[in-house]
Amino acid sequence: MSYDPLLAAAAHTHGIFTRRTARGLGISSSGFDRRIKTGKLIKVHRGVYRVSTVARTWQSEALAACLRYGGVASHVTAARLHGLGEFTSTTPDITVAHGAWQPSIGARLHTSRQLHLTTPIEKDGIACTPIDRTILDLGAVLDVNRLTDLTDEAIRRQMLEWRHLYTVLAIHSAHGRNGCGTLRAVLDRQDPAKRVPESKWSRMVERLLLTHGLPKPELEYEIERPDGPPVGRFDLVYPHARLVIELDSRTWHDNAEKFESDRERIRELQVMGWTILPLTWKQFVSDGAGFAAQVAAALMSRIGVDPSPPDTEATNPRFSGRTDLQIAGARVSGRVG
Repeated sequence: MSYDPLLAAAAHTHGIFTRRTARGLGISSSGFDRRIKTGKLIKVHRGVYRVSTVARTWQSEALAACLRYGGVASHVTAARLHGLGEFTSTTPDITVAHGAWQPSIGARLHTSRQLHLTTPIEKDGIACTPIDRTILDLGAVLDVNRLTDLTDEAIRRQMLEWRHLYTVLAIHSAHGRNGCGTLRAVLDRQDPAKRVPESKWSRMVERLLLTHGLPKPELEYEIERPDGPPVGRFDLVYPHARLVIELDSRTWHDNAEKFESDRERIRELQVMGWTILPLTWKQFVSDGAGFAAQVAAALMSRIGVDPSPPDTEATNPRFSGRTDLQIAGARVSGRVG
């Protein structure tokens, strides 16, 4: 039997190929057509084929659908790729960017305005949503109890931590966004005070701001008095704009006495001409995009220029490798969804 590069590579691609991937193996267009005519390649979708000697599997169907529709495996399909839960559905769930939806055959197509907010990963040779975004997406198709079971499993197996779920909810939270309500209900059953210390919450807020294209704030920044000892150290600060973001919850402070002393420090800052934006845990979880919009407006008011210059890999590594259109889609607005 003569050597066939498609057969040699089939084990790594679930037997799925397009003309482009075959060309990368040195197979000409005419050679590809010849394999179709002789039955060595079976059409799965328009422009997507499976090697006839390779069995059809749910993985091959998922990869074929990703290639056909230009999306990533998500929802139940992504959960299966992560090994989460005991799903048996073989119909691929594929998420594509908003505006790319089209009638689909052999796949469940989902559209998202927020696909740019996540970085797909590869599982079993198939591009899929990371585990935190997968759990958020599952909230759109599962009830609270089922999603609670899956999040407990993911935590128990150390696939992620609770803070990752709080963060993904805050970043993607928008009015009407599918999945957010269910995941929020799951997280409301938890006690974040036991799992997310203040320093981690600060990092989560920082990530939220960067995700929405805002400048990087200073964390745990010490503000000096004109004369005398410092006023104190504050959670997130934009020094040049004289803007402070204060994580405002008794849960995140040592005790009631310190909570009250923090209020005194804030009043002193206001007298010194600083603007303080309090952020509660509830607001962070339920309306992160809205809070980011408030920060953007405050920065605009304080420094008089657009606080969101064009992002590059150098200024915001989260946007590494993304197109200008994708970056523009992450710009902060009153509503992201």
